[in-house]
Amino acid sequence: MIRMSKEILQVTYLDSNRIMVKGIEYMSGVSRVDSSRVMVDGMEYINGIRKLDKNRVLIDGVEYRSDAKTEKKTLTYNYTDHSCLEKGRLLVIDAEWYVSGDLKDRIYELAWSQIENGFIVDHQCLKIDANESSSSDDAIKRFRMVVEACDVIISHNLPTDKRWLEKDGYLNASIVENKSMFCSMYGMRDRFNNGKGKFKSPKLDELFVYLFGCEIPNVTKRHTAGYDCELLTHCILKIRNQDYVCPLLIKPHVGN
Repeated sequence: MIRMSKEILQVTYLDSNRIMVKGIEYMSGVSRVDSSRVMVDGMEYINGIRKLDKNRVLIDGVEYRSDAKTEKKTLTYNYTDHSCLEKGRLLVIDAEWYVSGDLKDRIYELAWSQIENGFIVDHQCLKIDANESSSSDDAIKRFRMVVEACDVIISHNLPTDKRWLEKDGYLNASIVENKSMFCSMYGMRDRFNNGKGKFKSPKLDELFVYLFGCEIPNVTKRHTAGYDCELLTHCILKIRNQDYVCPLLIKPHVGN
């Protein structure tokens, strides 16, 4: 299959059964080809349209938001634009949240690294007691201060992280306004082919192997916000500069 170019579509999500593409309304969204392909206005798109919520859709790594009353697109994020990685201060984030129980969907761990001029200038990891409002309030305050000082927000699967951070009060539209965003999962998926002519969104482990040519160290620490954020930070630095050497891969010298 030939992959279509990343055309920026003007998409307005109207309701659960209608979507507007290039001024043309489609009932039931779009024509679904199979589980991973959709047809929009005669053009086929891999992974097609992903519904984020009632007002937002994601097409090929580009997010579109529409106003339900005016049907005007108010916010647009292109998560695949590598050029933003050359801008000012980069903020790499990772969040972990409960997937079940009374605290389902609440964030319990949040980490970030700040990159400036190609160097890591800050790395923080917060453990959050979701049962204590003071713990969450303090984490929200600290995180928002960091976000306000950055130029670019980066995550692996940023649309999902962003959605939960918004839901838990860490982000809102005014805070991220005028910020560029980059998702390493969507932004690097064109480098990963499943062998059948389709592109896949890489896991963080797969991205690390692709960039550095070896498995990640300390695999048992995966899926903790602090370590995943650290891994992704090194990946971003490698994407920016192919000569970058990950310090996690440097073996200590043992003398005779």
